[in-house]
Amino acid sequence: MDTLETDPTTQTYVDGINTALDGRLDVLEADPTTQTAVDAKLNTANPAATGDLTVDTNAKLEFDSNLTKLHNVLRGTYINIGNNIELRPAAAGGRVEITGDLLLDASDLVNANNDTDAAAGGTPVGGIYHHNGAVRIRLS
Repeated sequence: MDTLETDPTTQTYVDGINTALDGRLDVLEADPTTQTAVDAKLNTANPAATGDLTVDTNAKLEFDSNLTKLHNVLRGTYINIGNNIELRPAAAGGRVEITGDLLLDASDLVNANNDTDAAAGGTPVGGIYHHNGAVRIRLS
């Protein structure tokens, strides 16, 4: 928006709209209740944003400390982004689909001969490990 506001063409267009609206845009920007209403949706105080930004009744972004959540309220799906990224499908047994490439850094995975060794290396049940470059899922 700042870039658009500094563009003389955009500013001329906005000024024309403001004139057509009898200066109501200027009044709206200066109205403290407008800022209060915006802050109630999302506190944009520098340096961080906190609160919820509701796009519509079915989608919202939540900002809370070091965790960001993206919700599709209608479907019951969401993504939590914090120290880890958690993808939650709507239904039990639902799936997460990745379109495009999924790259795993083998240096982040435990190199183990079997599930027992992977467990000893810290891989949880359902976690991924590798044995000399072959990717495996720890089942027990």
